[in-house]
Amino acid sequence: MGEDMWFCTLMLQSGWRIEYCAAAENSTHCPEDFDTFFKQRRRWIASTLANLMLLVKEWSTISRLNPRVSVVFLLYLAVLLFATLIRPSSIILMVTGGLTYACNVNPTTTVILQLIVTVLYAVICLTTSSKTQLNTAKLLTFVYAIIMAAVMVGTAVQVAKEISKASDAALIHPSFPISLTTLYLAIMVGIFLLTGMMHPSEFYCLLHGVWFFLCIPADYLILMIYSICNITDQSWGTREVKEHSVRVAHRNWQDRLTAMFKEVFFCCFTRRETRSVECQTEAGVRKPMSRSGSVIESSETNTDAKTARTLNTSEAGLPSIHEAYDEVDDARESFSDTEEDDDKINNEEGVKVEEWLTPDFDAYDIVVQKFKEYGFENTIFISKMTDTELTDMGIKRSGQKRYLMEKIKKLPNYEIVADVPKDVKSWLTKIGLVMYKTNFKQEHIQSSKDIEILKSFSQKDIETKLKITKIGHIKRLMQAIAKLRNPTCGERKILEVGQRLKKSVLHKMREHQPEEEEFWQTLQNLCLLPQSTAFGLEEDLKRDLGELRNKWIFILAVFNTLWMVLIYTLADQGKLLSVASSNPVGLVVLVVFSFVFFIQFIAMIIHRITTATHFLARAPYRFGAKYRAAGL
Repeated sequence: MGEDMWFCTLMLQSGWRIEYCAAAENSTHCPEDFDTFFKQRRRWIASTLANLMLLVKEWSTISRLNPRVSVVFLLYLAVLLFATLIRPSSIILMVTGGLTYACNVNPTTTVILQLIVTVLYAVICLTTSSKTQLNTAKLLTFVYAIIMAAVMVGTAVQVAKEISKASDAALIHPSFPISLTTLYLAIMVGIFLLTGMMHPSEFYCLLHGVWFFLCIPADYLILMIYSICNITDQSWGTREVKEHSVRVAHRNWQDRLTAMFKEVFFCCFTRRETRSVECQTEAGVRKPMSRSGSVIESSETNTDAKTARTLNTSEAGLPSIHEAYDEVDDARESFSDTEEDDDKINNEEGVKVEEWLTPDFDAYDIVVQKFKEYGFENTIFISKMTDTELTDMGIKRSGQKRYLMEKIKKLPNYEIVADVPKDVKSWLTKIGLVMYKTNFKQEHIQSSKDIEILKSFSQKDIETKLKITKIGHIKRLMQAIAKLRNPTCGERKILEVGQRLKKSVLHKMREHQPEEEEFWQTLQNLCLLPQSTAFGLEEDLKRDLGELRNKWIFILAVFNTLWMVLIYTLADQGKLLSVASSNPVGLVVLVVFSFVFFIQFIAMIIHRITTATHFLARAPYRFGAKYRAAGL
């Protein structure tokens, strides 16, 4: 079907012909850990089911528009869809049969235990966080791997007994002393070995078949449940950047009592603590900083920027949530009129919280004090704040949080450049934490060599050893510690480009190219400004995805319950209906899956032959006396 199944499905629906190139190669980044693998397959399984169902449903239209799409392909898709739907119950029955062979475990008990585990994991996926779901999946994968190891041994023993005629298993025929299961297993092993021989450079990959066998339940049962239960998850899952999580630490009763006293009698502490924090802030951001965290020396080219570093206080405060929505809408409509204000915020040295917030903001003094108390006294520290951090600070009014988050989204990132600093003082100056240089000195952390110990520091070490307790400062320091390394080639190039841009002469686009400026401002308004989802289709989409998830959980439950009851009952009571010493449904299953593997095997052989013809067609044909004389 191609690399992008959905794109290929749309092309087939529209009558396009998809040509297969056997010699084509594609490379991608494979998942490197368990969590990434599950998150990636979470999307793929849902996409595969959707595409298979759509192709089967629209078969008449697709076959009419694409004469080369055959009936065999339709049968293949239908069988593949059916096999995908019954994966969970098939794995439960397979594990049950393997344990019966290996350990003579009661099959009824095994089935009941696996059903309980399956239902419990589905409940966990529906009610808990993604981290809990993945941790539970890891545990179940490990348990099932141990069980599959026992199944592997039991199956090998059973095959050995059949070959040596020491087993009274259900044989196909007295003159053919092996069971249908053993024959099927032998055919599968032969297919994989022949496939490996036809791919000599990748033959060693067959050695990893052991891990594949051990993890079959994880792929066909656990991952299937995880994917269906998380259809409502709209995140990509594998491309999110990990942020340092810094939460309010558990304080002793004295600190909690002091904090409560300050909150009630805030007027008694505001003036003195404000003066102390302002001194620290001025020391921390005395030198201009770029978004990448590097210090910018003063020059004639940035004189205009220095004269415009006071934040315009014309923005309105927010006494209610309704005005928050109005504020966002007004910002979109008058974005071009606030260019100078944006320049002041983006002046690369940060803005004090008193200037960032306007005095007419509701509860201005209290909110400013809370920002300073938690170490967010400057936009350098505010730029990556989250809704959770605002709640931890005590800002719980929905209107205030909404307004503040919209303003935070408009701030630059103030990224820290990956580098190994020469000394602690210059490094702290770059990241805006120079007020703590004495704390580092007391811990004998001064030189570049001493900074190495910071790589092993946890949040608790920062609080106890460096005496840094403000959440915003801890968060900034942990981000800076993560960047203590030599920059990559790409980061060096980015830094060089940034330095060249700083040296270049800038002009106001509005004055020289007004049409160009209008185009980019319009593009910014449409695509780059934070969009409000309150009046969009976000809630409708969530509701529809929830209904889709519930529908598919019901479909899978019904399909797998019926299939399990049918197979298990016939295996236990269907001796009179046996065909070739196997129950008829089991025989049909083997035939169906054999059909899928046979189609795939034939397609693989055609693929290898076509690949060989492609390589032969590309080989240069050289002839003549000149080439023979040169020995070519």
